[in-house]
Amino acid sequence: MGTPVRISRGAPRFIHLPDPRYTMNEHWPFVSELAPGYSYMKTAAPTYARYYLKQLEENAAASGVELGEETLAAIDEALVPAAAR
Repeated sequence: MGTPVRISRGAPRFIHLPDPRYTMNEHWPFVSELAPGYSYMKTAAPTYARYYLKQLEENAAASGVELGEETLAAIDEALVPAAAR
């Protein structure tokens, strides 16, 4: 298993690092490109998914990465299960 990475806007409060169950780092590695935007954080699931996927696409393009349709579809399905659409 690899090193856990924090993509939330804040570090988990219930885990104090270093902790051998997670990482021996003193701080959570953070990937800001994956952190959801504050402006849509509390919106309904379909709206959240739409804005989050747009953000991921924009950040990937700025980094020179192509996510691909299958990847985007898998992320969308993980964010909003078919039953909630």
